[in-house]
Amino acid sequence: MLNSLTIKNFVVADNIQLSFDKGFSVLIGETGAGKSVIIDAISVCCGAKASLSKIRNPEKKAFIECVFSLDDKYVESNDYLKDYLDGSNELIISTSFTAKGAVTRKINGETATQSMVKRICEDLVSIHSQGSNRSLFTQKGQLDILDKFGGKDIQKKKDLFSNSLSNYKSAQKDYETFINDSKKEDPEFLKFKIEEIEKFHIKENEIEDCEKRLNDLSNEEKINDSLSQLSGLVNSYEEIKNQIKICLNDLDGTSLADKANEIKEEFNEIDGNINEIASAQMDSDADEIDRLNQRLFDLGEIRRKYGKSTKEILDKYKAMKDMYDSLQGFSEEKEKKEKHIGELKEECFKNAKELSKEREKISKILAEKVSLEMSGLSLAENGFNIKIHQKDLFDVDGIDVVDFVVRLNKGFDFASLKDAASGGEGSRIMLALKVVLQNADPSQLLIFDEIDTGISGNVAFKAGLKLYQVSMNTQVICITHLAQVACFFDKTYYIEKSVVNDTTVTSAKELDNGESIKQLGMLLSGNENSKASLDAAKELFSEANKEKNKLSKA
Repeated sequence: MLNSLTIKNFVVADNIQLSFDKGFSVLIGETGAGKSVIIDAISVCCGAKASLSKIRNPEKKAFIECVFSLDDKYVESNDYLKDYLDGSNELIISTSFTAKGAVTRKINGETATQSMVKRICEDLVSIHSQGSNRSLFTQKGQLDILDKFGGKDIQKKKDLFSNSLSNYKSAQKDYETFINDSKKEDPEFLKFKIEEIEKFHIKENEIEDCEKRLNDLSNEEKINDSLSQLSGLVNSYEEIKNQIKICLNDLDGTSLADKANEIKEEFNEIDGNINEIASAQMDSDADEIDRLNQRLFDLGEIRRKYGKSTKEILDKYKAMKDMYDSLQGFSEEKEKKEKHIGELKEECFKNAKELSKEREKISKILAEKVSLEMSGLSLAENGFNIKIHQKDLFDVDGIDVVDFVVRLNKGFDFASLKDAASGGEGSRIMLALKVVLQNADPSQLLIFDEIDTGISGNVAFKAGLKLYQVSMNTQVICITHLAQVACFFDKTYYIEKSVVNDTTVTSAKELDNGESIKQLGMLLSGNENSKASLDAAKELFSEANKEKNKLSKA
């Protein structure tokens, strides 16, 4: 359930802080006071788009925070919640946004994306507004309602169908690519290009190996040239060396004799090194160099056409070869793919029919339950049914077309809901559906924004009783203008608009029972101080409590 709500700098709300409890909470106030701002704020906090135009003061950020307390059963049935809860069942979701477009969402203090928040809140909070009725009058909306009621049983069948549909579409796409590719390539020209590469018998890594070997051989040639020059200089070196040695021998017996002997020893070491280098010869092969250069020259044309590296050429060759082979067996391959598509199409129809059977079964249960709820809202007994017919072709939802039909007056035939129901009747039917769906797939919080549109009097009283009945198991927050609905309150919140410093501000406060009854009188007659309206409000409140007591004892 929603424990508390904080709204700052959002539309006409400067700083609103409300605490909620279990049961039936009613938001009342004059038209235009800003009641829907409360619901809008909860919606934005739960993942709806944060419109920058709703920032009250663009110099400050807007901030909304919802604090939820989740029951153990709900947490256990939604494993993904355990990633966000830390030892307790408290869930804090907040959203802040600035006029510059910076939006920050958090789940229990951790930054979260809009999709993450939506994922958590889609089962946690269910908001019904006047606009929600529109889905009730569309075939797609009615199909979604039926599938939601079907729960896991329907979802299993939908998943099977979706998987088969995905495979079918993938095969269709592959077939289209195959056909388009066959039109792009001329088999004869493709064969010419394949043979052009084949005639060179190119081996794996051949180009890279040739270039490396040429580089090595080029270095060997440079070494041999240097060695040849060194050999030519050795004779001249010997003559000079001998003359130097004679001069050094003349220094024997002098003070430089030791130094002269050291030099002669160094000459001997140098002689050995020079002779070793001069006698060396690298294994350079001019024929091999010519052969490698010729090979690279020969491969030059296919390198220009098909790729610089060996891998690029061979990859291109393989792709062309595969394409050529497929084109050679084009008719056979085309027939094979068409057969495969046909098999997948049959599988789609099979799974769509299984899904349809499940929907037929579920629709009878839903129709019976909704009819029962409708009869408690002053609508004809057994006045709701669901017609399903199958299309010849399937789409993403299968082959079913769903039509909610109603009989709103005894003695009349069933007619399509979109043609037969007025605004007030549509609201009551949507309420009946919400009650049934809530029992099948309970949310932690149900919010109704003027669900009572188009009804009044005793019908409104029954709608209020129905809302209270739902709130016995699920927290309900309701915006209403009708005393007959508001009288079932467990808590009442008064939303008021005022002008502060030439600026409109919406405020909200919780009312006690006495204040709540006064506001019921205001809703009844427009005058909270009128004794007649106050007496009527007290009587209405008393009647509502009698009905509430009956339910609690049942």
